[in-house]
Amino acid sequence: QKIKPTNIKTTSIKQQTMIELKTNTLIPQGANRMFKMFKEGALDEWREFRDDIAKEYGQLNKDCQQFKNWLMMQQRIKEGEIRKQVRTYERELTSNDCVFKLNESIRNKIPSAKSLIGYYQSRPKLTEYTLTTELSRMEYTVWTAEGKKLTSPSEILSYHTKIAAESRDNGDLLWRCANQSILGDAIAALTSEDGLIRPQLQAGTFTDDVSIVVDLGCSNPYVRAECLLNVSIPDKNGERIQLACAIVSVYFCPNRQEFHARVSQVFPVKY
Repeated sequence: QKIKPTNIKTTSIKQQTMIELKTNTLIPQGANRMFKMFKEGALDEWREFRDDIAKEYGQLNKDCQQFKNWLMMQQRIKEGEIRKQVRTYERELTSNDCVFKLNESIRNKIPSAKSLIGYYQSRPKLTEYTLTTELSRMEYTVWTAEGKKLTSPSEILSYHTKIAAESRDNGDLLWRCANQSILGDAIAALTSEDGLIRPQLQAGTFTDDVSIVVDLGCSNPYVRAECLLNVSIPDKNGERIQLACAIVSVYFCPNRQEFHARVSQVFPVKY
């Protein structure tokens, strides 16, 4: 809030300028008045004002240095706390009950099969996404209604085109979920302050070796997906440090309204 000087006519040039020094009007007006002091020959007043300004800025520099020291101390405290959290994180990843706790978290947090069915029913374009984007970059195995095993992208695409043209029940809901989106709920369930992926430490993930099985040949068709989930955190230089990787799998069977996910193993990275 600006300070409005009073009795401006009775105050000296120096007093007016000092008042404005406390506000945000010093640069355009205070500088002009300092120049006016010098021009009018008020050298004693100008020198006194200059000394006062030097004292003010000296104190300001001192305060700034103290604040800088305080910030550095807070940073060291923060770094110490982060190191402690990272050590706890690493220790918990190697504990005997780590996998059990992660799977318990998944069971408590993943959505029901019914809600997952509703999600994919409302997104018919995901079939095209599976066939045109994911099919060529992940490992797929498709069991046909006749019991034939297909593994090459061209074979799988030709099979889907054929059954779609014949207007057969091609398990379209399964084609919609047969991509990395099926892993999303499991990864979300593993994300928490004490989970596999810890936001407070800016933990990040990426997946390797994703494999998907679409079985249309059994009485209750299903999709099963498995991946290697890599977990990393940033170091003080902003580089990513890999802490662990985990094998995560999901199973989805719309006919039986079953949706399961689990972590089978966790591999802490040792340096």
